[in-house]
Amino acid sequence: SEAYWCEKDHVDPRNQWVNYFIHMGHLSIEGQKMSKSLKNFTTIRESLATKEFTSRRLRIIFLQGAWGNGLEISKTVKETAAKWEESIENFFLNVNDLPEMKDLSLASNGTNGAASSLDEALQEAQQAFRKALQDSFDTPTAMRNIVDLVSKYNTEANSDRHVPNATSLSIARWVTEMVHMFGLDTTPLQPGQIGWSGSTIPDEGKRFVQTLASWRDTVRAQANNEPSDAKWPTLKDLSGDQSPENAYATAYAAFNQRLSQLQDVSATKAACLKESDYLRDTVLWDLDIGLEDRDGRPSLVRPLSARARRERAEAEEKANVKATAKAAKEKEDQEKLEKGKLSPLEMFRTDEYSEWDAEGMPTKDKEGKEVAKSASKKLRKRWEVQKKAHEAWLKSQAA
Repeated sequence: SEAYWCEKDHVDPRNQWVNYFIHMGHLSIEGQKMSKSLKNFTTIRESLATKEFTSRRLRIIFLQGAWGNGLEISKTVKETAAKWEESIENFFLNVNDLPEMKDLSLASNGTNGAASSLDEALQEAQQAFRKALQDSFDTPTAMRNIVDLVSKYNTEANSDRHVPNATSLSIARWVTEMVHMFGLDTTPLQPGQIGWSGSTIPDEGKRFVQTLASWRDTVRAQANNEPSDAKWPTLKDLSGDQSPENAYATAYAAFNQRLSQLQDVSATKAACLKESDYLRDTVLWDLDIGLEDRDGRPSLVRPLSARARRERAEAEEKANVKATAKAAKEKEDQEKLEKGKLSPLEMFRTDEYSEWDAEGMPTKDKEGKEVAKSASKKLRKRWEVQKKAHEAWLKSQAA
């Protein structure tokens, strides 16, 4: 019927009505079709408000499903989207971190330099990507084309084979253009841009963050190589660049002040590592900046990733659970220990009995009758338990 309505009274190309009829698939959440009757209906705006998804993550999830098929937003789909985003994010970070990148001319368009097998891989990915979109906008395949190319790049870059900078730049530019085309960055694409918003340090913080990261690299190297009485490296004076409105400048000044108070303290290995951890885990973390240590190379400075936040939250939760369990165990042990405070010689000296032997075991009840053998056996078991508990209490007091 679509063809009929498209062609009816509109056979004249100058009187065109529509280009396409698109039937979208159903959206399901955790195994149930989203509908008002099931009371699981939600809007994109409401989903974003919960902070479970960013706008980019939600778009990635939608792009993983063909437009004409149903999409199940399951735990697996969410994890796949997270891995896809993290893979692309890390790729952008690594390319931008190449020391030679800033020297490449934007006018070169990434065509200069030695040939690489990745050049052919890029061409194949571009062709496969175009073919996928021409096949009824097959976005799932197109998304796989992008991440597969990034995976090939990572394999090559992490091997002994050198990847020409021009090749890295060509791949990074194409991936950047495609993710922007898919709407995975809300900011306009700038000439020569590599990556999407959030993959680089904000301009107002770059100088402060890079200086702190360099100081930390120096301190870590000193901790492994210098004598125990070494002096603390100093931070550059960036006071002329500081502004009360700049959170990076404020954090820099605060850490510099902290450092000035350490000048009279020897920069021992333990002290150096403690301060370097504080800088990474507190100062920079609070600025949403992450540091990744690398052997033989400066630390990789990057905006905090969702994975880093998640891993830290999980680690903190695990530590809290462990601390709570430890506190509960210590309380239980203490209560058990306190029960041993009473001597077995005194435990049965109550008005329930009238006579006791030398060990404090009852021999007659309150009416003067002999304690029955069966009852005496039960009392003896309790006495033995209390005796062990009391010995443990005495030992704790001696300690």
